[in-house]
Amino acid sequence: MLGWAKSLLPEQEDPPFFRMVADPHSEVSMALDLANTNPKLIECLGNSRCKRFSAFIDNSEIKAVNVCYNDDDPGGDGCATPSFVEKMLEDIAAA
Repeated sequence: MLGWAKSLLPEQEDPPFFRMVADPHSEVSMALDLANTNPKLIECLGNSRCKRFSAFIDNSEIKAVNVCYNDDDPGGDGCATPSFVEKMLEDIAAA
């Protein structure tokens, strides 16, 4: 995760504007009901992963969560637009 963060955000401020965190055992994903437990995905990758999503969190309050998932597209690749920046900007403007 650190290598990915450095490649994406090489000039990060201190404290960081974006904080990247891992969920290697899907504990947070399961608690938020965002664990992707599609059998095809687990067969391919070995364990569950987090569903593709975006979230607007302001001062520790969840304002919006946008999930990209359906059983035919467990990776959320076919309908990823709910996680795109345009949707997040709409959510922020509506808050």
